[in-house]
Amino acid sequence: MPEPRLTHRVLILSPYVLGSARGNASTARRTASRLEQAGAVTRVVQAIPSEVAQAILDFQPDVLHGIHVGHTLRGLGNDPANLPPLPLVLCIGGNDLFEDLGVNPNQDATGEEEGETRADSVRLIRQAAAVVVATEAQRVTAAQLRGSGTTVFLAPRFPEVGHEPIPKLEGLIASAAGGERTSVLVWSGALRRQKRPEWILPIHRALRGIFPTLVTVVAGPSPRDESENASSKTLQGEPGIALLPPFPCGGPGHGCAGTLLALADVVLNTSRTEGMSNFILEALAEGTPVVAANTPGNRDWLTTQALLFDTKEQAVELIRGLLESPSKAKAQADLARGWLAETASPEAEAKALSEAHQAALAPSEND
Repeated sequence: MPEPRLTHRVLILSPYVLGSARGNASTARRTASRLEQAGAVTRVVQAIPSEVAQAILDFQPDVLHGIHVGHTLRGLGNDPANLPPLPLVLCIGGNDLFEDLGVNPNQDATGEEEGETRADSVRLIRQAAAVVVATEAQRVTAAQLRGSGTTVFLAPRFPEVGHEPIPKLEGLIASAAGGERTSVLVWSGALRRQKRPEWILPIHRALRGIFPTLVTVVAGPSPRDESENASSKTLQGEPGIALLPPFPCGGPGHGCAGTLLALADVVLNTSRTEGMSNFILEALAEGTPVVAANTPGNRDWLTTQALLFDTKEQAVELIRGLLESPSKAKAQADLARGWLAETASPEAEAKALSEAHQAALAPSEND
């Protein structure tokens, strides 16, 4: 029997403009594509109160779909009471568990801080008609907060990676390598505390002691505050580090992430907290080996398809092993691609999102 088709209008609240190379913007773009694949009519708007209010008037949606709890809350003016009389499907974003929903990001360490609990974010996730998650840990947390798992839907994310040109990228790498042929390590993300950017430099320096022409490409948005500016200036002055300016991304199958990954030998993730990183997913799809921090959010879904580390020294040794052994790097990439093919597809993601929306639109017991 064919799956029932969606026929409603969905307004998707994106944390960032669609053209930006940010993970939650990628999720918003992909969500719109998947829902349209399932039959819905969609519009994406940035989660800014004035823009959300105007889009509701202009588009007349049947359902709101929020990407990231905290950003959706900000799109409502930081007050859950501002939620309009429409069903809300809420997608848990990368750091929601730790920044808004109180899960300890360092649960295996002693004396480390606990995740922050924001009462309004908890209230919003309880108000949502349905919740969409990317990992099992997110599913468990959302079900506990809501008191029921019946309206929490695990949607297997499947990346669609674009290969549009990145101006001057190869020249940037060649300059950082001193003009010689080199290995390329890529780190992607905002230079914010949750991403632990202070580990980039010591890992890079240790690897450069082994591979003198190695280049570490640091890709991400422009710095937004003094701390991020300081990190950027420190990295900019280091031999062998290439800061890649923000580049545009399009919809599924468009954008530039694949172009960057095609030049990368290894992707490095150093995050303190994560959910399901879109850039890591894209690396797995493109066959680029991933070496990632062994944080709760990463190890919830990264098992054999990525190499996990607890210390900077372990990261260096894992990366060294991949760079010194092309056969090991290929085996790791093949394992990751096989895992992705077995666990996710555009159709499976569209089906899970469709089920969440059907549940959100179903009449409640009190109607």
